[in-house]
Amino acid sequence: MATALGQVAVGPVAAVVGIRATVLILAALVVLSVLGMVSSRAVRRLAASTPGA
Repeated sequence: MATALGQVAVGPVAAVVGIRATVLILAALVVLSVLGMVSSRAVRRLAASTPGA
């Protein structure tokens, strides 16, 4: 549901600010999301597991 809403919202945003600016803004949001996940202590402490083990 959120993906569909995001796709609907991107068109008008790109029409207002331009495609390049829209892509850069969305790339920044992805980077911020990843940094937010990585900064979580619980995520950093996850142990690696092997498939099928």
